[in-house]
Amino acid sequence: MSLISRENRLALAGYAIAAVGLLVFSLLHTIWRRRVEPDFIVGAELEGLGVTLLGLVLACVGSAMWTRRAQTRAPLKLASLAAVGAIGMTAVIGVNVHEPSAILMLVVLFSVVNVILQLIALGY
Repeated sequence: MSLISRENRLALAGYAIAAVGLLVFSLLHTIWRRRVEPDFIVGAELEGLGVTLLGLVLACVGSAMWTRRAQTRAPLKLASLAAVGAIGMTAVIGVNVHEPSAILMLVVLFSVVNVILQLIALGY
C-alpha cells in the first residue's frame, strides 16, 4: 500500500479545506473587532462555516476509510492525538460563543466523532 493512498488524499484534502474555513474564521475575529458591515460578517461566517463543515466531513470519511484499510492502529492514534490537541487548544484559547472563536467547539466535536468512527471501523 502506497504512503499516499486514495483514503489518505481524501482525509488530507478534508483537513486542508477545514483549515481554510478555520482561517476565514480567524480573520473574521480581526474584522469583527473593527465593526465592519453586518451583512459582510454574516456572509463570511456562513461561507467559513460551510467550508469548515465540508472539510471536516471529508476528513472524517477519509480517515474512517483509511482506518478500515490500514493494517495498523496509526490512524486511531493520530485521531486521538488530534482530539486531545483540539480539547487542549480550546482550554488555552478560551472560546466565547458570541465571537468567531466558537468554531473551535465544532472542531472538538468533530475530533471526538472522528475517534468514535475510527473505533467503529476497527470493530470495537
